[in-house]
Amino acid sequence: TRLRPLLTSGWMAAVATLAAVAIGLVFGVAVVRWRVRSATLLQWLVALPWAVPGTVFAIALATAFSVNRPWALRFLLVGTPIILPLAYLIRNVPIAGRAILAGYQALDPSYEQAAASLGAGAWRRLRRVVLPLLRPAIVAGGTLAFVAALGDFMTSVLLYTYDTRPISLEISVSSRANSWVMRRPARSRRRYRRSRARTWLALRPWVLPKIWMPRSPREPNVAQGPLLVGSQP
Repeated sequence: TRLRPLLTSGWMAAVATLAAVAIGLVFGVAVVRWRVRSATLLQWLVALPWAVPGTVFAIALATAFSVNRPWALRFLLVGTPIILPLAYLIRNVPIAGRAILAGYQALDPSYEQAAASLGAGAWRRLRRVVLPLLRPAIVAGGTLAFVAALGDFMTSVLLYTYDTRPISLEISVSSRANSWVMRRPARSRRRYRRSRARTWLALRPWVLPKIWMPRSPREPNVAQGPLLVGSQP
């Protein structure tokens, strides 16, 4: 179907985003709550996927998972639907991880201490106290990771198959096809409308958060100075 690339990109980006958020939560707990000794090294390792270009990363991932050697933790994933979500996950861990880490660092530990003094266990504190307070950071990191995975092109173009072709590649192919059939007016108009619809569906995750984002209240005009008591405005 014509919506298959969009649906394929949607489920792969959703799986990668959920896994990246879960890794980000563990990363935040290890750095902020457990205070591991290698916290600085852990932060560098989480940010490392951004230091590698997308094409180099895709070639390295395809080389690593092109043979079946379980004893070396290398499995045959090239040509399967698993390789692209795995690539999206590794590429988007820095986005979700850094956002959730910032939320953890801004979290007041007294809330957890108060919950623990009332008899709440670790799981109950995480579910009823920590996660609700981290919701803005989780939503921000998850949205950015999902949008990045949905629109990824450099990694997808080297790892996709015909059955797992993403929406970014479909948009590129449709754009080239539109430029090639411009001499056929009716057919080109239909292709252009389909390409524009796919582009809008791919850009919706970028547009909707900006529409839903609440506006910050305006600050008072300090240039007018303070209002004296008993004076008329």
